[in-house]
Amino acid sequence: MAETSDSDDDIEIAREDLANLLAEALPADATVLFRDSVESLVDDGTGVDVRLLSGRAERYDLVIGADGLHSMVRRLTFGPESRFSKHLGVYAAIADLPGAVGSAERHNPTYNFPGHMASIMRYHDKALAVFLFRSADCR
Repeated sequence: MAETSDSDDDIEIAREDLANLLAEALPADATVLFRDSVESLVDDGTGVDVRLLSGRAERYDLVIGADGLHSMVRRLTFGPESRFSKHLGVYAAIADLPGAVGSAERHNPTYNFPGHMASIMRYHDKALAVFLFRSADCR
């Protein structure tokens, strides 16, 4: 579940945990779809017509897109990502480390030097490799 740092205002929740919390809080008649992608959205003010890549088409009262960093739902709703993104001078990469999950070592080692960071972050039954580096926009 949620892990907190030394700061009271810093709470980190794994995406999987957040998705499960949100899905569990929904009414029993809510539709939750996984492993499909939105192809088109048409909002007429009284509902949203949704077509998925699988071919499924439905009408919903509300659509919440939790489809990742480069969200198709966000793009279809607000337009191209380039209109809203601002490069902050940092790139990040995160990868699962399944071999480090069972480690008795529960520390989160970090290697840091100017403009770069590599770390292992462990929480619950997860271990992640985290890499950060400063760079100009490479897009």
